[in-house]
Amino acid sequence: MEPFKAEALRDLRAYAARHVRRESLPALQLALARGPHNLTMSFGCGDTTRFCVYSISKPLFASAIWRLAGTEGFELSTSIAELVPELTSCPIGGVRLSDVMSHTGGFPNASADLTRLGDSRTRLAAIAEWELEWEPGSRYVYHAVSAHWVLAAVLSALTGEEHGDAFHRLVTTSLRLPQRVLGVTSPSDYLPPVLPTSSTPDDTASWAWLLAVGSEPVMSAGLPGAGCVMTATEVASTYQEFLRNRSGLWRPDILAQATSEVVNRFMDDYAGVSANRSVGFAIAGPRHEAAHRGFGRRNSEQAFGHGGAGGQIAWADPATGLSFACVSNGLMTDGRRIQEFECEVSDLATACL
Repeated sequence: MEPFKAEALRDLRAYAARHVRRESLPALQLALARGPHNLTMSFGCGDTTRFCVYSISKPLFASAIWRLAGTEGFELSTSIAELVPELTSCPIGGVRLSDVMSHTGGFPNASADLTRLGDSRTRLAAIAEWELEWEPGSRYVYHAVSAHWVLAAVLSALTGEEHGDAFHRLVTTSLRLPQRVLGVTSPSDYLPPVLPTSSTPDDTASWAWLLAVGSEPVMSAGLPGAGCVMTATEVASTYQEFLRNRSGLWRPDILAQATSEVVNRFMDDYAGVSANRSVGFAIAGPRHEAAHRGFGRRNSEQAFGHGGAGGQIAWADPATGLSFACVSNGLMTDGRRIQEFECEVSDLATACL
């Protein structure tokens, strides 16, 4: 028996091709995975072409912390200062790992020069200067990059390594991914991001920042919340590991916490529904809400995943065993069309079973 329905695959391929033409995307890549079966669809690129996957990186990077939580004996409710004593006297020190990972940490706009944050020798001093904007655990505001720099400090403190090296050892190599995905210098077969459609004047600065994230200098710094460089197949295969833990990388209770336990039910003003986040993922929840979170209308309530910039999406559904990834170097700028695309492409992917 074929693992995926041929007619549904044709529908998915046709929809993706129309989307590429409609949005003038330079390249788009889709991947389906279920158990030993993998299927990749590529438009304007090869199956091994790599992309900056932006915030799809967030749970991938957090998974290194989940792994250490299973071997080093700390809980995800532990405060940052308990793991990084140098931050004891600063505001960030009292924030719990779970708040950092679920975007309720209270420092969404904290920033510092990339050269300071990218080096473990200067990172702690930069983070020590950050102030809390509100009480941790009291509300949800998306932490675009700040939260995962704190996770990078934790990772370096626990391993004695630069965060990119630790992530490579704990995750990339352990999952047998063929190339380094964080802290990549001179990436091979890589398509840098572009804006295929015009942005409004109000959004120009934020889109310019996103384009910079996908540039080689920023990628080489290993931006932990947005800088992974991967193929769609690598993302979908990694989500199979989150489903099945075939390599035994994570303690089962820690992985279950990450993939199923909602710790953030605060309102997500952008999506118009509750955030419904675990310590790393968005959880689909009821189907009338799941579509607003990027999961479409056919996944189960237990599906988990995370979006990336401009229409990228990745998820896995424990009810079906299917994982899916969609990545592109063309960043769509219309929020309504992004949500429409994520919903429709996800529904077409689930129909392939």
